[in-house]
Amino acid sequence: MAVCRGQPLIHHLLGALRAVGVIAPTVATSPWVPETTRLVESMGLDVLQTPGKGYAEDIGWITQRLPQFVCVAGDIPFPPVVELTRFLEAAEHSRSSVVGLLPERLRLTQLTPGPRWPHEVPPFGPCRIVGVNRVDVLDPDDKETFVFRDPWIGAAVTTPADLEWIAENAP
Repeated sequence: MAVCRGQPLIHHLLGALRAVGVIAPTVATSPWVPETTRLVESMGLDVLQTPGKGYAEDIGWITQRLPQFVCVAGDIPFPPVVELTRFLEAAEHSRSSVVGLLPERLRLTQLTPGPRWPHEVPPFGPCRIVGVNRVDVLDPDDKETFVFRDPWIGAAVTTPADLEWIAENAP
């Protein structure tokens, strides 16, 4: 519910999803964000209420209910439509989980860095994990990587300073 450019972050994200043809996403919330749950329900969207034990734990909880899904983290308010389109097309043709990565050299250094991918990704080198992934629980050990090209796909709001910088600088 943090406000960026006069609207809650989720409004910006939902606008980007609509632009790529995702009209009625299911929104995962937790008991920790009741205002977000109410807002999403008032928009007529489906809500999947997770236990709220943390990102990884909640993704695991979702996998027990949905065998495959694409996750777009709610803290990325301005994901580039071109990048979302590329990712969704790749995910549609994959038969495994797809981990979204951003080369370290493209990371917006003004923002709090996300987690690093533990392996080098030739020819891109070190990468950061982006909150855009396809999860396939049918074979949890089988993972592909997808490398994004636009640094704004990794522009997540982690701190108030991140929110302020993104509000001032996002395209």
